[in-house]
Amino acid sequence: MKIVVLDWNTIAADGDISCSELEKLGDVRIFPMTPPEQTVQNISDAEIVLCNKVLITRDVMDKCPNIKYIGLFATGFNNVDIEYAAQKNIT
Repeated sequence: MKIVVLDWNTIAADGDISCSELEKLGDVRIFPMTPPEQTVQNISDAEIVLCNKVLITRDVMDKCPNIKYIGLFATGFNNVDIEYAAQKNIT
């Protein structure tokens, strides 16, 4: 399974959180931060996308057909088009 974390520094900048448990689940790529123009490039082949603040728009989802799950490290979800994700069977 291909797992991508798009903005690790927003949740673990001081190194107090480890991603070792994620690495047991599959191939993990971690980006400290992802500017909007690099989102598609960073998750183009990902099945699982994890983020805190990065926008996951309709356009991003259309360009990344392998996404099956989007997980958020946040209490809100306004950075993801959840209605469109549901239409595409992305959890």
